[in-house]
Amino acid sequence: MKAHDVTVKRLVEEIAHRGAIRLMLNTALDERVTLEFRQLPLQQAVDRILRGRNYALQYLPPPCSTVNPGARVQGTLWIFSDDAHPAEAAADDTGIVRIAVPDPAGSGNDEATVLLAAALGDWDASVREEAVDVLGDLSGEAAIPLLEQALVDPDSDVQEAAIAALADIGGVQAARALATALNDDNAARRENTVDALGDIGGKTATRLLQRALADQERLVQEAAAEHLAELLNQQD
Repeated sequence: MKAHDVTVKRLVEEIAHRGAIRLMLNTALDERVTLEFRQLPLQQAVDRILRGRNYALQYLPPPCSTVNPGARVQGTLWIFSDDAHPAEAAADDTGIVRIAVPDPAGSGNDEATVLLAAALGDWDASVREEAVDVLGDLSGEAAIPLLEQALVDPDSDVQEAAIAALADIGGVQAARALATALNDDNAARRENTVDALGDIGGKTATRLLQRALADQERLVQEAAAEHLAELLNQQD
């Protein structure tokens, strides 16, 4: 890519077009830049263009080096107006790469939460799932009401992502939110909820685990009993 005195927005749009990435902006990106680079990995290219801006990107690399412009969207890039320095890149074992998740202490989190809340209403379940993942990383307790809504999303992957995000956030409010998922019709999801409550711990989680002992599914009962025993041992 070679650019002379063009807006950051135009460059980001070009990156999104070439990489088949959905772009969600919460800032104007009107500043003009001049830069040139060749064959940079996606992370480095975005970092070079955004120059430390707060952004979050989840991206599933395409099966080949050439992306067909008509192919399905491979990921979503959110760009926030906060100018805090982004976090380091990280990859999970699903092949999805998340880079530069905004600093939870950044002043732009309120704006980012609003943008991600809008993404929870997207028609595409993969976008909603990505929004849930970023909410868990970005917003802390401020994200809990939104994650509680995601627990009843029509898509099971979004629901599972919300359970995991609430477990990561932890605390009393997250445990209370997970009470909704204990009533899910899917026994495996109730079991995952029990595991999340065990990870959170505390009095509220303990009370909900005691309720799960009466679950109609034996595996859920056993998981609840195991976590309760672990929590009691930690108190000794």
